[in-house]
Amino acid sequence: MICDMIHMEFSTDYRILIIEDDISLSAGICEFLTGEGFSVSCCADGLQAMDSVKSFDPHLIILDIMLPGMPGFEVLRRVKQWSDNVAVILLTARTEIHDKVSGFNLGADDYLTKPFDLMELLMRIRVWLRRTVVSKQEGEKSCDIADNCEKSVRVDNLVIHESARRVFLEGSELQLTRSEYVLLHYLAVNRGIVLERGRIMEYLWGTSSCAEPGTSRSVDVHISNLRRKFEAASLRPGIEIQTVHGVGYVLKSLES
Repeated sequence: MICDMIHMEFSTDYRILIIEDDISLSAGICEFLTGEGFSVSCCADGLQAMDSVKSFDPHLIILDIMLPGMPGFEVLRRVKQWSDNVAVILLTARTEIHDKVSGFNLGADDYLTKPFDLMELLMRIRVWLRRTVVSKQEGEKSCDIADNCEKSVRVDNLVIHESARRVFLEGSELQLTRSEYVLLHYLAVNRGIVLERGRIMEYLWGTSSCAEPGTSRSVDVHISNLRRKFEAASLRPGIEIQTVHGVGYVLKSLES
């Protein structure tokens, strides 16, 4: 169970940057994460955020979307331009789904709605640090796409090169966010199997419940984005993410 990660031995040799203008909240998160062994730095202004990112070089960023000086979404966009290897967890006091859609479309990996439990934050941090470290390590391995990587997942004309973390549909490369890649890979390795919504939520965010408002809807957002990218990349996708109403989703080959 992914939720059990909070009880597992975990290397804390990681840097976390908190970009939050609520000084009390920022200090509380900083004290908690420092107590968990992380190296933590804080920034309270959107205009200073990128300077802090570049100087501290964090493995993960906790980012408030409402910041003075520069909106959190613009900070997120610049962070992802600087490096896509940095995991980003958004903090928001808003419950509107369109804010979360905007964040995911810009490359955010996760979000939490204020107020939240610090143990929930810790669980999310560990989930994404594990994935970020694996992504960076595998991305550093040489892999000649033309000669095919040793490890790949194929479903009809969809090819996922695991070492390079690159995805091709009928020869066209799909530009996916980290969350979209993780979800598509999960669907592909379980092709033909209906994955319950709760199972997908647990795999992506470490929770199978609706404790975080809108988490279930976020699965739909990622599925919608993947379908849109399939359509844009190929006249004959060959694959389809089907909705099983009241249950979840399944990736199927249209040829089967």
